[in-house]
Amino acid sequence: SYLLSLHIRIGESEMVFSSLEFLFFFFPLVFIIYFFINPRYANLMLLMASLLFYYLGDKEHMRLLISAIAIAYLGGALIQKYKNIIVKKFILSVSLFLMLGMMAYYKYLNFMVENVNEFLNKNIETREIVLPIGISFFIFQAISYVIDIYRGEGALKNPIDMALYISFFPQLIAGPIIRFHDISEYMDRKYREINIENVENGIWRFSVGISKKVLLANNLGGLADIVFSVNNIKQCSVLYTWLGAIAYTLQIYYDFSGYSDMAIGLGEIFGFKFQENFNFPYAASSIKDFWRRWHISLSQFFRDYVYIPLGGNRCSIARRIFNMLLVWFLTGLWHGASWNYIIWGLAYGFILLIERKTLNENRKLLLIDVLGHIYTMISVVFLWVVFRTNDLMQAKLYITNMLGIGASSIVDGGFIFQVKNFAVLIIIAVVFCIPVPNVIKNKIGEKGWFQWIKAFMLVCCMVASVSYIYMGSYNPFLYFMF
Repeated sequence: SYLLSLHIRIGESEMVFSSLEFLFFFFPLVFIIYFFINPRYANLMLLMASLLFYYLGDKEHMRLLISAIAIAYLGGALIQKYKNIIVKKFILSVSLFLMLGMMAYYKYLNFMVENVNEFLNKNIETREIVLPIGISFFIFQAISYVIDIYRGEGALKNPIDMALYISFFPQLIAGPIIRFHDISEYMDRKYREINIENVENGIWRFSVGISKKVLLANNLGGLADIVFSVNNIKQCSVLYTWLGAIAYTLQIYYDFSGYSDMAIGLGEIFGFKFQENFNFPYAASSIKDFWRRWHISLSQFFRDYVYIPLGGNRCSIARRIFNMLLVWFLTGLWHGASWNYIIWGLAYGFILLIERKTLNENRKLLLIDVLGHIYTMISVVFLWVVFRTNDLMQAKLYITNMLGIGASSIVDGGFIFQVKNFAVLIIIAVVFCIPVPNVIKNKIGEKGWFQWIKAFMLVCCMVASVSYIYMGSYNPFLYFMF
């Protein structure tokens, strides 16, 4: 499946961040215990809560998470212990091999076997492998730990602190990816400031995130699923396929950024400062600008741990091109074992290479910025179609229909019907995915009446979100089984 629903269960009930079990059972219980427990046991308590959170969702792969923690802890300790650079490199290499090997087995073994069978005309049997929840996120954080220790960051002596860094439940299963050197100081409880302001800001941020997910992403996802599930897309009009692509473009932003907001908010409640993961990416005026704003933690991970170590821009033109395309190949592959993801990633790599040669980032003309924004969003929408479809043939058929090639008509009854149902939702989603609210806020300032209006609207959104969840409305969780 191109996207999978996240099911963390208590008995037969779902428990994701946008579930009643999490909102009214798991989080309140963890919150209350955390603020009454002796600070010296705070990290232990959060670790136990995080491991329980993962166990409830994927107990079959609990040993994999524990193994990643153990490898990273032992590797970091040995790297710091030995002074010989050759020994350090050997320990780092072994640690990376083991961690990447675990991820490769679960995510890519069957994909590799299927391609070997197809291209070499073999008949190797695939295995029944269940993908562990959040494997790429906790593996990448474990990788960040050993590399940062190798680069001189101080290793965590307490294994509880180390385990908490990798398994902390707010960002365990879908990020953001927290690099160790960005958060190492917060692993000591005494450096985490716990106060009413942090709790207030964290709850506010969490509320924004859950409103994005439940009120916007879920409903947009319903529309996207209707369109993308059509068996013969050529029977649909051009505008109908554009409507589905736009709905998915908005859905994936609100689902993923909503999750990041919830994770950042929960982290702040417990005194952790997570970096921003999204910064209005659909306001970008180039693809380079888009990837400065979209899934920031992933872009920074590949920049710091792959692109720069390969030489980055400090090498020949041919090597720079190779470095860039390798990074984007890995970015696509990281999202899943499918040629759709690989083509999606490489397409961004080629576009960025073209932009590097042609784009003048110092331009000041408004018209050029507007045209850049249009080109960027058209590119992003088309590439999200490649990302969303099940295979490259379906992506080809869908995109050619969007271009009017072989389409049944420009507009049809299905398009008109869905626009009548979803027009208001789409307009709201478009307005809030660009910095319009921030512009209004900056012009009005921090006036008391404006703060009250914002608080009232957010309370209404939270009540509506909880009502939706309680009524059992369409509530998928688009999280990537990375």
